[in-house]
Amino acid sequence: MTPKFKYANFAIAVIALLAGGIYLGTLLQPTPRPPEQANKGPDLSPKEVERIRSIPKPKAPSPPTTDKAATTSTRINALAQLNQPNNDPQTDIRIIEHLLEQVHTVFHELPTGEHDEIVAFLRGANPRGIQYIPDNDPNLNDDGKVIDRWGTPFFFHTLSRHRIEVRSAGPDQLHWSEDDVITESQATES
Repeated sequence: MTPKFKYANFAIAVIALLAGGIYLGTLLQPTPRPPEQANKGPDLSPKEVERIRSIPKPKAPSPPTTDKAATTSTRINALAQLNQPNNDPQTDIRIIEHLLEQVHTVFHELPTGEHDEIVAFLRGANPRGIQYIPDNDPNLNDDGKVIDRWGTPFFFHTLSRHRIEVRSAGPDQLHWSEDDVITESQATES
């Protein structure tokens, strides 16, 4: 056999293999469904459908109880160390940040809204009834706002469901001035 025939036979064999592979590939592809069935799930036998329906469903969480013994375990004094004389203002911000990180761990997101809505969430108006801040906390002013060591309410700026900027007005008691103490929660999306 001459070299030309070898290469020609080789080329023909390669083309035949490719054509056979393409042909087999088209046979193995699923046939497209008509548009009216395009969004339907796979065809299952009645026995398989019944088996799937018999799988136990998860139970809904039980509603919060009003039993005093049960609710005492959901009370947390998260701001006990806030505004203490031996802490600096940055530590106060970190205490609030730690509280928000704990909330994110439990709820997988942070409360959103204005100061009052966020504090209400932290005071127990949340799906699990967890009271992070007790009603008689000394860090709450008469209006129920969480205050910094100078008596000014903290400013909570919701950046997303996973990040909140916390701002103390600082000694001059004016937000957005040079002496403000600011940090941003670093809770990450799960």
